[in-house]
This record gives sequence, structure tokens and C-alpha cells, in this order.
Amino acid sequence: MSHVDEEEVQAITETDLAALHGTEEFDRVVKSCKIFAKLTPSQKGQVIMNLRGAGEVVGMLGDGINDCVALRYADAGISVDTGTNVAKECADGKLSFSDDILIRPYDFANLPGQSSSQKNNLISL
Repeated sequence: MSHVDEEEVQAITETDLAALHGTEEFDRVVKSCKIFAKLTPSQKGQVIMNLRGAGEVVGMLGDGINDCVALRYADAGISVDTGTNVAKECADGKLSFSDDILIRPYDFANLPGQSSSQKNNLISL
């Protein structure tokens, strides 16, 4: 098990994140937080734009209309074949399941101008 730094926020909810909006603390929390829970659609977009503004490459996995802002703002927006039609239209690609085989139509290895470590920064909000 890896060490958990008690100084770093591990999870944050909509209310706590809203209280930090517009502060430098918001930037620090977004950069270090591992779990974002129950965020509003606009907060999802704010988190993604904050990470992108810090030079991160961000992927978003979403299946509902409430995920569309984030799917569009992400470098790689991904929906699933069981998601809403709106989410699938907002996404860059769709994950499908067929006979327990995962089909990955979006090639993350070809994201332009990004290091290999940045390509691994995929989040699901």
C-alpha cells in the first residue's frame, strides 16, 4: 500500500469544492484530489479546464446529459454504448462491450503534443 499524504485532499464533494471556487486552494485541490463526488455539470467542466490549464491531458468518461460539458471540454471525451444519446454525441469516442471484450475506438496514444505520462491522466467524474 502506498503512503497517503494527510495534507493532500483525497476526495471532495460538490459543496466543499464550491466553497473553494475562485481561490488558489481550488487549484491545489483539483491538482491533487483523487475522487470528485456528486459534482454539478459546471463543476465537472471547471475541474477539467483547471487541469488542462495546468498542462494536463484529461479524459472524461460519462454516460449522461449531465456529463456533456465535461465530455466536450476534455481532451478525450468517452461515453459508453449504454449511455444517453446526448452523451454519445458529446463524446469523442464510445466504449462498447461485446462478448466481454472491451473495444477502444479512441486512440489515446495519438493525442498530439503530449508526453506519455500526460496521456495517462484519465479521470471519471
